[in-house]
Amino acid sequence: MQASSHERWEVFHATSDEVEASILQGLLESAGIPTVRQRLGAHVYGAGWVNILVPYDRIEEARRVINEAQHAAGPKEGDNGHYGT
Repeated sequence: MQASSHERWEVFHATSDEVEASILQGLLESAGIPTVRQRLGAHVYGAGWVNILVPYDRIEEARRVINEAQHAAGPKEGDNGHYGT
C-alpha cells in the first residue's frame, strides 16, 4: 500500500527479518489495518532494516491485533510440547 500524503503514518515495528515483516504485515492487513513497508539500508544478503508503518490513528488497534495473535499462538494449558501422552 502507498502511504497517502494527507494521512499520518507511524512506525509500528522495525526488524531486520523480511519474513517477520511479512507475517506482521499480513496479520495487520487481514484485520483491515493498512500497512506500508519501508526499507532502510542496503538489503543485500539480509542487511538492512524494514519498518512496518500503520496509520497513526490505528496504532493501538494494531498492537491489540498482534497481541491477540501472539497469545493465540502460545502454548495452551497442559501442553508440554509433545505429541501423544
